[in-house]
Amino acid sequence: MNLKRKRKGSAVLAAIWITLVVAMLGFSLMSLCSLSTSFATKFSQDTQAFEAAQAGLADAMNEILNSSAWSSGYTSFSQINPGDLWSAGFNNKQVPGTNATYSISFGTPVPGTPYYSVNNVAGTSAADGCFGTGTVPAGTYQIISVGRSSTSNQNSARVVFASVKPSPRSVWGDFAIFANRSLTFTGHGGTDSWNSAEGTYSATASYTKAPVGTNANGSSVVSLGAHTAIGGNVQVGPGGDIDTSISEGSHTVIYGDKVVASSLLPLPNIAAPSGTNLGSLSYSGGTNTISPGTYTDITVTGQGEVILSPGTYVFTGNIQLTGQGKISVTSGQATIYVEGNVHDTGQGFCNTTRLPKNMMLIGTETCTSIHLGGNATAYMGVYAPSAQVHYNGNADFYGSIISDTFTSNGNPMVHRDVDMENYGPFTGVDMAITAWQEL
Repeated sequence: MNLKRKRKGSAVLAAIWITLVVAMLGFSLMSLCSLSTSFATKFSQDTQAFEAAQAGLADAMNEILNSSAWSSGYTSFSQINPGDLWSAGFNNKQVPGTNATYSISFGTPVPGTPYYSVNNVAGTSAADGCFGTGTVPAGTYQIISVGRSSTSNQNSARVVFASVKPSPRSVWGDFAIFANRSLTFTGHGGTDSWNSAEGTYSATASYTKAPVGTNANGSSVVSLGAHTAIGGNVQVGPGGDIDTSISEGSHTVIYGDKVVASSLLPLPNIAAPSGTNLGSLSYSGGTNTISPGTYTDITVTGQGEVILSPGTYVFTGNIQLTGQGKISVTSGQATIYVEGNVHDTGQGFCNTTRLPKNMMLIGTETCTSIHLGGNATAYMGVYAPSAQVHYNGNADFYGSIISDTFTSNGNPMVHRDVDMENYGPFTGVDMAITAWQEL
């Protein structure tokens, strides 16, 4: 009898013990879930705060582009408790669609932080930056953006720092090919990139940094052939649809993304420099060297070759190459402005330096047609925002092409030279980031 009672008592104790263990496990699991949720929320808030700080930098650079004297920042403070970043009254610029904000203050610290920005773009000597950021060189800005994201029980702040300076905007930009209204590849070919400042094409070639794009947003404004390969993004204009605005062939390869631009890419026309007109030029054979100047038309036929001495050339009429005729650059830089049209069915534009920066063809507002059908590989840049550019044949092109429309009817590759973005013509100013870090 006593043995049975002992057994019952042991069973009761075991049941109580098991119940306690299960309860403790359940409580621990609930705590772990709550902690995981807290960590996830904290991570989300931290990420949102960082993105807000980055947005502040971008907004500030845009403000500076509009006014080099900009130093008003993005702050509106009242009832601030120093040292409390989250005080009610810390009202700064909100990132649309989020609960995140960013703040930038010049000269005096953002409340609750030691951070402030400095505008020294007009300075003639270095200015002091805020603590831990060193000096601000003359001609530059030091921008510090405080990003903030908060919920009822989570607050996060991230701070990013950048040194920025005005930088001339090259017409060659970031694209291998950009056409204002439409861009078409009908055959093979495509784009890739290289950097002539770092070495030869074979040593630096890459299927990156060679995007194509257009400002248009209609149906099939970018049409890619069955075997076209694009070494970067394919971009359409604001309001476009990547599924309908971009038409792909059966074996098209895009080594980037299909994207819709947030704004139109400016393509300003460039006027040719003025000068005394020296008349028209016509050559049907031999090797002929000409000097920089303003001419009417140039025609090269037969076995003719025209070598351009370094300098600037203006053709108020047309450029026509037929037969084996060609225009060559053998040393230095030659910039060719054309106010009429270009028709090339000869040996084309030859640049024996193999540096695209040394041969630039600039079509003015009155240049509406450029036909490149020569059989020679071209190393050059073509900037003609009012022209329809037709590229025929299979010879490759090393450089960039900017036009109103672009059509490739052969199988050429356009090898974008990244180094061209450092050369003119320049149209406007961008902001270059010379240093960045998170504080």
